[in-house]
Amino acid sequence: MQNEKKNKRIDLRVSEKQKAKIEKDAEQLGMKISEYLLYLAEHKQVVVISAGKELVEAVYLLNQKLNQYDNYPIFPLQDARDIISNSLTGIAKKMKGRE
Repeated sequence: MQNEKKNKRIDLRVSEKQKAKIEKDAEQLGMKISEYLLYLAEHKQVVVISAGKELVEAVYLLNQKLNQYDNYPIFPLQDARDIISNSLTGIAKKMKGRE
């Protein structure tokens, strides 16, 4: 999906509060808003760990690297993404318990 031509637009209306949240979440992940929303659409989950910016950046870079291997399915890449996502969810829950 990464290399597909992007020539279609989607316009949607959101409240000021929703817009601010989307912008904040995308910024925390170092993504453009369109990248963030496309990531959500494809993966259905984004875990934001506010105390672990470096971890989030590393996972984002890892996901970009995984995208390079989409055409060479040595193993199911979605399985790897699911493992990473589940691990991050567990970390987020543990960090939330410390607050």
